[in-house]
Amino acid sequence: MEERVRPAPAPFDTALLEIVRQGDAATLRQRPGFWDAADVHSRLTLSHLNDHPSARWLFKDMGRSAILTRALLLESETEAVTLADLLQLTGRRNTSSTGRVVQVIRRAEKLGFIQTADAKGPWIRRRLLLLPRLIEHLRARAKNEVTAAAVVAPELHPAVGALDDDRVFRRFLVTLRRFDGMPPDLRGPPTPAIRSFLQHESGMAMLRSLQLAQPRQRAQMLESAPFSRSALARAGMVSRAHVTRVFEAAEEAGWLSLPTPRLVTFSPSLSEEFEWFFAVTFQVIRASAIAAMGGKPSARRPARARHGQRAIVSA
Repeated sequence: MEERVRPAPAPFDTALLEIVRQGDAATLRQRPGFWDAADVHSRLTLSHLNDHPSARWLFKDMGRSAILTRALLLESETEAVTLADLLQLTGRRNTSSTGRVVQVIRRAEKLGFIQTADAKGPWIRRRLLLLPRLIEHLRARAKNEVTAAAVVAPELHPAVGALDDDRVFRRFLVTLRRFDGMPPDLRGPPTPAIRSFLQHESGMAMLRSLQLAQPRQRAQMLESAPFSRSALARAGMVSRAHVTRVFEAAEEAGWLSLPTPRLVTFSPSLSEEFEWFFAVTFQVIRASAIAAMGGKPSARRPARARHGQRAIVSA
């Protein structure tokens, strides 16, 4: 059987670029409530993981979660997806090994997120049926993402409820994939520290937990927080030894320090990277939500504010 070649995502065209330019990462970082939006994003992300304990293995690691998200992206584009399609995409992006993709799909099958179509031929060529449990899990996560982004981009509030419409949700996903072709100048500066945490099991979940444990009034987004290996291990469903390895490596790289066994202090460079991580995330979410709604962003922009200025939020 010949290998089916998937079409590339729609180009990052002028219309999408216009939406992005009116709310790019650098602009969003300066808007009132940016730190609040980051806190809401982390709080909702961790809460969603805790509310679905049986699915935590699949979704606590961003690499595994991305495999399932990309399966739904492919299905949204062409109405059918196979394991071969998914391997082709992840291989082209060099994001996951074949073994890891197969492991995730197998686990998702056991948990009732995916079913393989009953058909003849190699398993790798059979259609993957993405079941309602997976779709609704990813829809809830998308609504959380838009809810958080709406703190700093209030024009997104109508999009939260609109994602209940499957057509809007699918357009949102398809637009997300178009950001694979995002121009380099919109990606923000390099973030080696954040990439390191992303590559470790539950690395970002641990960093988010520490983010939310900080005092509300502080000079930088990541400043200092109480540090407990046991608490981080429980939160990330990892071992204390794993927590130790992750933070010893980060300390050796100069991204943070552990002046006492109960305190972690973050470097300005890690805090800066953390801000850019959220700014680019909100940039992508905002543009994808607006494009999914078929509308254009408001010409009005919130007043600029210094970092740390907070808005009152209810999320």
